[in-house]
Amino acid sequence: MEAALCLVPALLFLRVNGSLQPRVALESVLETGEGTALRQGVYLAVFCSVVLLALRATPLSRWRGLFSLSLLALFAWAGLSVTWAVEPPIAARRYILTLVIAMTVLLLTTFGSPLQVLGRLRQGIVALAIASLAAAVLVPDLAIHQPGDREATIVGDWRGVFYHKNIFGSVLAPGLILVVHQLCAPGGRSRGALWAEAALLLFLLVMSGSKTSLATGLAASFFIWRGMIFTRRRGGFESLFFGLFVCVLALTALALLYLAQSTTPALSPDSFTGRGLIWATLLSLAQEQVWSGFGFQSVFQLGWASPLARNSDLAFLAILPHAHNVLLEMLVSIGLIGLALFVAAIVVVPSRCFLMATSAHGNARFACIGLILFTWLHGLLEVGLLDRDRPDWIVFLFAYGVLRQLPVLEDGE
Repeated sequence: MEAALCLVPALLFLRVNGSLQPRVALESVLETGEGTALRQGVYLAVFCSVVLLALRATPLSRWRGLFSLSLLALFAWAGLSVTWAVEPPIAARRYILTLVIAMTVLLLTTFGSPLQVLGRLRQGIVALAIASLAAAVLVPDLAIHQPGDREATIVGDWRGVFYHKNIFGSVLAPGLILVVHQLCAPGGRSRGALWAEAALLLFLLVMSGSKTSLATGLAASFFIWRGMIFTRRRGGFESLFFGLFVCVLALTALALLYLAQSTTPALSPDSFTGRGLIWATLLSLAQEQVWSGFGFQSVFQLGWASPLARNSDLAFLAILPHAHNVLLEMLVSIGLIGLALFVAAIVVVPSRCFLMATSAHGNARFACIGLILFTWLHGLLEVGLLDRDRPDWIVFLFAYGVLRQLPVLEDGE
């Protein structure tokens, strides 16, 4: 079971069929909705193996505690939205894969104590980082984006053993967050080894050119560092600190959405790699089906069936992988109702769990909320939450599963 805690996350992060594949040309827009039998088969086999291990070693009572009512409601609404999706077979396949990944990861979090689960996750990420460094040295043609890559702006950036440098960055940053948590925790491993891990992860983050992951990973690491110091000096003060952090996060999200639809030049069509234009287009599109959305996973990577493909002057929108903002993606895909359920399940419930949890298990709650904060911040410019096997979703589920199992404060504490 401890081996599964290391191997399964690494396998999920690698996304099975995307590692070290050449990237020489744009995908055909007609193929963006295609499924991958290899990935689906491997994930189903992993899921069945994890379920069998869990049945042998984990009481069913722990299974029930993994899902909050708000998360179940979100899954239910997303599944219902498949019925009005643009391409129901594609939406259904993506929905099932999202559920399979969710169940796999949440069950994995029951395979050990909170610190064991988080420690094995860190070790798995560090192992992938070492493999990526070796690949960059030994096979740079595969581990570094080469001239002729379909995205000219990322030539020279490191992708390690992953398909894209942004995937690489979004795996490295959670590893850095977990290392910082270990450095802040009393006792434990040799500080020298932890500092070496931090240096390796930070170096690779810089070489990846994944600026969003680097910035959000450092921000979440800073929160953990300051929060754990506050906890040791003055118990309970971290609640105020966390509340202020969430307020800043919410105001930042609102500001980005406002700028996207305003006439200010702050978000011109070329800013943030075209995000201003993307967001403005999506906000306009969302008004067509504001309550229900176009269906789970039914806007991006659908080829010419995508609602974004209507405008022939903006053909690049038809091959966008995501909205580059998780809130907008939820709004346009599962509507305002789905967005409300998403915020409740992904933001409100984890926040409450963090504030209610004790400082047991080496203050594991700070490691969990640090990982979750990373996914929130990352979601302002990228998308990965509630999306199949994307690293952000995997990281969130690990942190969420551990956080749900931490002991809570008793009255009077």
